[in-house]
Amino acid sequence: MAVLKFAYAAADAALANRMINDLRGSHTISEGPAATGYQLLVLVLSQAGLADSGVTDALYDALDDSKHIIPVLAEPVAV
Repeated sequence: MAVLKFAYAAADAALANRMINDLRGSHTISEGPAATGYQLLVLVLSQAGLADSGVTDALYDALDDSKHIIPVLAEPVAV
């Protein structure tokens, strides 16, 4: 069982919460911006997500800590 952390903008909360609810039975969800001990970051990408400092901070922290990152496109984005 993997420990997951989700990073998403408020505009993408409905999608993120649906994924969290679907995965909660088979995985542990580490919640909150200061969550530690996770193995996988589920990164919900959208224009709002790219503009959200909490989402980009979570991405950079995961990269710095060599965590696995699973990108989920909430909408097409240019990066």
